[in-house]
Amino acid sequence: ECGSNEPWKVGNDYAIGGRQMTLAEGIWKSSNTWAAQLSIEVGPCNVLDTMKKMGVHQADGKDIERTISNATLGSGTTTPLDLASAFATLAADGKYCEPSPIVSITTPDKKEIKVPKIACKQVISKDTANAATFLLKGTLRNGGTADGNWDVNARPAAGKTGTTEKHNQAWFVGYTRQLS
Repeated sequence: ECGSNEPWKVGNDYAIGGRQMTLAEGIWKSSNTWAAQLSIEVGPCNVLDTMKKMGVHQADGKDIERTISNATLGSGTTTPLDLASAFATLAADGKYCEPSPIVSITTPDKKEIKVPKIACKQVISKDTANAATFLLKGTLRNGGTADGNWDVNARPAAGKTGTTEKHNQAWFVGYTRQLS
């Protein structure tokens, strides 16, 4: 289902696989082979369904193609706004709010026009969002892939790194309680 029953060659950029890893270490070290095994166990269709609930789409607005590589490694195309919105859902205790570029509107004579309310919905449980945040904090410490890039003692933050084949692209999405 969603490609989990088909052969799929997956590897790591660095020699970090080939052994058991805890959930935390697999996330912190960004191990592709570990993530592939987790995705198969959880069910890639479940992962894709959760991604959709959290606002992740293809860059053209269509649903992410239902493949195991898209569920596991995010190999489909999306936008920075979708990624930021999805991680903002974690920061907001599992509540997804549709992104809006409008903060306020005023007329030339300084009258404020009512801004349409942003649609928000609880899409994952608060406990799940907080557990994910706890794990993603390790990316910025504990030898994680972004360790040393943020003063975690001054301001708590969480995030995830990702690269494409041969490091053609390097991504980081991070968040605090107030900003993704």
